[in-house]
Amino acid sequence: MFDRNIIYFKEIGTEIGNITACASVRGICLSEFSDSGSLDEDIKCLENFFGCRTAINGDTVSSMPVNITILFSRLASELGEYFKGKRKYFDLPLFLTGTDFQKKCWESLLAVPYGGSISYKEEAVSIGRPGAWRAVANANGRNKMPILIPCHRVISADGSMGGYSAGIWRKKTLLELENINIKML
Repeated sequence: MFDRNIIYFKEIGTEIGNITACASVRGICLSEFSDSGSLDEDIKCLENFFGCRTAINGDTVSSMPVNITILFSRLASELGEYFKGKRKYFDLPLFLTGTDFQKKCWESLLAVPYGGSISYKEEAVSIGRPGAWRAVANANGRNKMPILIPCHRVISADGSMGGYSAGIWRKKTLLELENINIKML
């Protein structure tokens, strides 16, 4: 039996930058752009949550559990399909770590359709907290799995891009990619 408190990580290349993915036996727990300013903090939070001192690099560990190897392989495959316009939703087991409020916000993002968008205020209404749009925006900014949990689909009420922790250019690229693929259907 494998230690439930070990986090494995692996870098996966995408069309808009490398992603550092972390997984435990519970599922993917992080899939963040490697150049993210919060990556080190996010990994530390995971280590604290799982009670381990060091995340283990999946590229260098020969004894990595098969289920973790499969998770990373599926993640790379599904991200590749997404960028080719062949995948609209991800089927990976995700393990969310955050406050109950953050998890509620992130789970609501999974209901935003591919190629669609909502405002932070609409998201706040969807979780039953209509006045909490700023808190919703902050929770989305702490999303450890952009693309998998599509926080790029949330825009400002005035139709402007709003924020995106991985860079507005990435948010715009992802929205354009999805809109191009919707038009091709």
